Amino acid sequence: MGWVFEQLTLILNTRILPSFSWPVGCGMYVCICNAINERRVHGAIADGAARLSEVFRKNGCRPQCGRCLAHMREVMQTHAAPSGAETGQRAHD
Repeated sequence: MGWVFEQLTLILNTRILPSFSWPVGCGMYVCICNAINERRVHGAIADGAARLSEVFRKNGCRPQCGRCLAHMREVMQTHAAPSGAETGQRAHD
């Protein structure tokens, strides 16, 4: 069973998932190990999280396998981008 799971994971991660993109903000799971979805990431950011470790801490967990980190970082950047504050942009009057 372990070998089959590893092979399916390899196929998903190398052939299917890299070409597929979920719409950001749709509540999709970011971290399967800890059941953290995009809404929970946004909630942690609203509660003051600015780093990945803070998102996990605010959700009462720690990273497990690490496969979620790149996607979680993308969700955080997309969530922060509209304000311009985290990207170094200034608001123009």
